[in-house]
Amino acid sequence: MWDTAATGPTEPLLCSMERPPHAPWLPPRRSRSRCCSTISWLVGVLASLALIFYMIIIGILILICQIPALILNCFLMPAASRFGYVVEYAYSLRICKLHVTFERMAQRLLRRRPYHSRCIDLRSELALKPQGKCFVHAVPCLTANFAYLLVDGDEAAARHAAEHGSGLRCCLVDPCDASAVIEFTEILAEGLYGEFGGLMLEAVLCTHKHWDHAGGNKDIAAWARVDARKASVEGTGSTQGSTPSSTPAKSRLCYAERLPIYGGHDDWIPGRTHMLDNGDVFWVGSLEFEALATPGHTMGSTAFCLRNVSGGDAIFTGDCLFSGGCGAPFEGSMLDMEHCFASILQRCDPARTLLFPGHEYTTMLLETEVKQSQDSSTQLPPGRFLSLCGDYYSVAHRRKLHDKIPSVPCSLAAERQINPIFRSLRQRASTVLSEITAKQKQQPP
Repeated sequence: MWDTAATGPTEPLLCSMERPPHAPWLPPRRSRSRCCSTISWLVGVLASLALIFYMIIIGILILICQIPALILNCFLMPAASRFGYVVEYAYSLRICKLHVTFERMAQRLLRRRPYHSRCIDLRSELALKPQGKCFVHAVPCLTANFAYLLVDGDEAAARHAAEHGSGLRCCLVDPCDASAVIEFTEILAEGLYGEFGGLMLEAVLCTHKHWDHAGGNKDIAAWARVDARKASVEGTGSTQGSTPSSTPAKSRLCYAERLPIYGGHDDWIPGRTHMLDNGDVFWVGSLEFEALATPGHTMGSTAFCLRNVSGGDAIFTGDCLFSGGCGAPFEGSMLDMEHCFASILQRCDPARTLLFPGHEYTTMLLETEVKQSQDSSTQLPPGRFLSLCGDYYSVAHRRKLHDKIPSVPCSLAAERQINPIFRSLRQRASTVLSEITAKQKQQPP
């Protein structure tokens, strides 16, 4: 045991030792005079006040700079809301087509191809009922438009055309640029369909009145009349005994004698010969079409549904439905566009329906949708978001290739997952169902 009485009370050990420095690795502290501390405090106060005034002045300047923009925006919005008038009337003037002329000049100077997407060797093959096929060629036009060439591959007609060289029957959808579309059709008539004697153009289908969809109607109708006159003259010459050497080589692309041009009843479509209402059915060869009214982009906007596709449908939507979005509702509202989407969804089986939009806007629309979906207020379920990202990656990869593979056709089933208009429809349907369920629970049994 310790003898505490002899030694007396012990003091704490730390009191008898030197206190260690607070941070041995730092230099010794320097004592500051009270005057220096006061000056340092005054400098800090003045600097912080100067910073506050600086921020206030810069904020006021930013606000002053934004006021003219806000005023101009107030004046611009009424004009922007009526932009449909510009599309309808100004686009038909030659001066508003200068950008297309300049683009073609640049393509010739730079020796680039005149099409915005690969097209000559690509086609969609649709099986028809009860037999035969329909070949759909996406024809890139202008800067981002698509016209479509539909070739009737009915077995009996194809056999007859191969034996007699009469050509396969075909029709065009939205031939906005007549020269480009006819040049493309002639190339296919000479090459891919040469063994059948070429192609016989029997109809033009136009989804709406805007120049970038209906701009080539009158020119093609005029060429059809010229072709009919030439055929009659050649027929007269052959009956009078003209020699084969004096007869010019026959073109592989021929036209119907009176080329019909189909369009919606409520649109003033250039060159239209047949007005269509919702549900009207007509035939081009063995191809059966149904007109689907899709008012919104224009009042007479019409989609064309190819009804006799085996196991499904094919819809040419024009500017109503794009992959990842919809056209601007120039003559309607977003509610009208949603009604059009709901009509298409009700009319067709999503799992077996192909969509052929009128523009190559897929990459831009899907990129916008991916960015908006990252916001918490519009966050998608994980499965749908992954589907959206996968489709965007696939389309962006195809468009980044040197050949620029087109993104059409797309499926209605995929659009139900990635298109924001269909998502809005699901939200509305969920709201209605929840209200109905709540009212049913409130009712007594």
